[in-house]
Order: sequence, then structure tokens, then C-alpha cells
Amino acid sequence: HGVNLLFHILNTLLLFSVVRKLGFRVMIAGFVALLFAIHPMHIESVAWIASRKDVLMGFFMFSSWLVYLQFRKTKRWLTYSFSVLLFLFALLSKAQAVTLPLIFILSDYLQVKSWNWKSLYNKIPFLLLSLIFGFVAISGSTFSADKYAVQLSFIDKISYSLIALWVYIYKAILPIQQSAIYPFPEKGSQQFLLQLIVSALLVLGAAWIIIKKFKTRPLVVFALLFFLINAFLTLHIVAVNSSLIYDRFT
Repeated sequence: HGVNLLFHILNTLLLFSVVRKLGFRVMIAGFVALLFAIHPMHIESVAWIASRKDVLMGFFMFSSWLVYLQFRKTKRWLTYSFSVLLFLFALLSKAQAVTLPLIFILSDYLQVKSWNWKSLYNKIPFLLLSLIFGFVAISGSTFSADKYAVQLSFIDKISYSLIALWVYIYKAILPIQQSAIYPFPEKGSQQFLLQLIVSALLVLGAAWIIIKKFKTRPLVVFALLFFLINAFLTLHIVAVNSSLIYDRFT
């Protein structure tokens, strides 16, 4: 428990440094880091000993991101190589770290306020590692999947993924009634239909904002895509889960 807590504190400090490196003021970076540190949805990753992989992955992801931002400033290839190495450690901690190259692309876009294909060149080693580890993770999912996982049809996977996305947003804003297991709402029930409609409207609204504000509001686009990209791998379209959501996936 002590080691998990230590990693969580280090992750909080690293996040503060990353936000500062992205160009935000101390007060904003401090608020973001404080919210990350004390948010009730992060309790599971720290208090559950078996969730060491989450705080360990977070440590190496934040470290790699921070070093990458330093590379963008100095253009030193030794710094770049160190960022790649830290990313490899993140992947070895947990395969969900495969999203990091996309986060790099987003942070480039946030800092430059535009995007072009040339910015992908220095992401190639990161993307290759993501593809390799992603392939290994998918290949091994038959053996590592939760034995209590709910079997869903493709349509159900999409429906419950949308609902899970809404619940993650809801729990991020109002983290009450937390649980180790969140049951799937009964298909066709009033709760199921209401959450599905709300989720679909949220996704459509987010897509509209991303397209409409891509050039004029990079921070808003960054925030939405950052959340959606990292949430995607935890949803039922990709993952095989026994619970609608998990606190630790936030």
C-alpha cells in the first residue's frame, strides 16, 4: 500500500510538471494535479494492491510525456531516446499505455495550435511499439480475460460502451455510490434507454465541437480527444469486462 501511495504522489508531481511544460500557469497546473491526487475515482488504483500496474504505468507514461516535451524544446536525440525507453517501461507495466503516441500528437497540436503530417515522424518508434504491444495484448486476451466477463453481441458492445462513456463522465463530475462492480443496466429497460440516448447525444456533441473548433479552440479539442482516446480502450467495444465500468480505468 505504501509503494502504491508513493507512486501516486510521484504521478501527481509528474502531472503537475507536464501541465506546466504544456505552457499553463502554476495555479492551473496545481489545480489539475490536486484534482488528480484527491479524486475519489482514483482510490481503487492506489488502495487495491493488485492495481500496482495502473500506478506503475502512470508513472512511466507521465515520465515519458514529460521527457518528450523536453525533447520538443531542446531537440536533443538523447532526450528523445530516453522518452522511448520510458514508454517501453509503461507498456511493460500495462498494455493500456499504447495510447501515449496519440497523446503526444495531441500535445503537439495544443502547443503549436495546428497539425500536419510531418509532426508524425518523431512518433514512429512510439507507434511501432504501440502496434507490437497492442497485437500481443489482443492475441493474449483469450487467456487473460476476466472469467466472469459478460458475453455481448456486437450491437450490445456498442450500446454498453456508449453507456459506460456517459457513466465515466458522470462519475468524474459526481463520484458518489462507488462500487467494485457496476452492474450492466438491463437491456431495453428505462435506465438503459435513457443512458443510451444521453450517451449518444454526448458523443455526437463532442464530435461536432471537435470538427467545428479544431482551428479556433485547440484546448477544448485537446481535452475532448484526450478523454475519448484514453477511455476508448476501456470500453466494451475493445475490452471484455464483467462490470459496466471500473473506477481504476479513470
